Amino acid sequence: MRNDLKYLAVERKLEKLVSGMRHKERLPSIQDMMKCFNVSQSTLDNSLRRLTARNMITKRRGSGIYVNSPAPKVRRTVAVVVSNLNDRFSSLLLQGLEERLNAAGYRMLLCGGYEEFRRELIMLDSVKNMIDALIVFPVSSSVEKPEYINFFQNLKQQFRLPMVFVDIALPGVAGSFVGFSQYEAFRRVTDKLLKKTPDSQVVYIGNMSSLVGVERVQGFKHAVRDNSSDFSGILALNGDPDFPETVIPWDSIEGSSQLVFIVADPHALTRLTRELYNRNMRVPEDALIISIAESDYHDYVNIPIIALVKPTVKLGRKAAELCLDKIKNNKVQTFKYDLKIEVPKELEKFLAP
Repeated sequence: MRNDLKYLAVERKLEKLVSGMRHKERLPSIQDMMKCFNVSQSTLDNSLRRLTARNMITKRRGSGIYVNSPAPKVRRTVAVVVSNLNDRFSSLLLQGLEERLNAAGYRMLLCGGYEEFRRELIMLDSVKNMIDALIVFPVSSSVEKPEYINFFQNLKQQFRLPMVFVDIALPGVAGSFVGFSQYEAFRRVTDKLLKKTPDSQVVYIGNMSSLVGVERVQGFKHAVRDNSSDFSGILALNGDPDFPETVIPWDSIEGSSQLVFIVADPHALTRLTRELYNRNMRVPEDALIISIAESDYHDYVNIPIIALVKPTVKLGRKAAELCLDKIKNNKVQTFKYDLKIEVPKELEKFLAP
């Protein structure tokens, strides 16, 4: 009992010594520490073994004893950066995240910038010492900002925080990624459509200003090329090197036996349905619509539509799982979900589910 108290007293003195030293700094020699603490070598060795078992120090044969970097304090808090907290996609994503994180005993700290990336950075800067990991759902416009990328690079270097990026990866920042197979989804739905209705006049409506938009249009173009099919035109909202910016060529496509619109930009869906209504065109009799269902725009359109649906709650759960795994094992992983093709019964003659 008396020896145990003696070891504990020496151990506390060693803790105090180590806490005041830098990472990889060498401790005084055994003889100097024996003299400083007024203890025998066996007592000092016992206390040093305890600190070694706690990973506070490392003994190198023939070199000395060195300070390890302190183990990160586990706060059981994960910061989640969501640029837009108001849309359905974000709410479903957070539902999946919270479900998995809470089950593992972690709480979720929300940082919402409302699509203003500087607000996100200010919030993150104020909580960086309070979190164990970071899950980021960036918007395309932020990814293009050097200031945004530099912030996460510095955060990674200084705090060694595990990071998981959702839907859009951040160039130059090491982290796990979970998202959707955008290219494969649009290639697959276009391929199915052209095989089922090879005489269709197809118009693609999309946005090429983002990485996601580029993936979608590439999937579409490759399916068209593979089927050796011609299509009437493409509406490129922000331009595309292969297809110059244009408008829907109504003069050349009206009267077609089967007109199909593939809408990759949900913001364009309401505009398209309004134009169809103004031209007295019925859906699906005169025009079939295939649309990405990733926002509330899809709910406002009360017509039968073939939808490409994101399993968003699953995405949130998977992001949380990758984050928890990265906290424990520091493994960088990538996972992509397929988009589900949902076909209303009345439209199955155009495209099998």
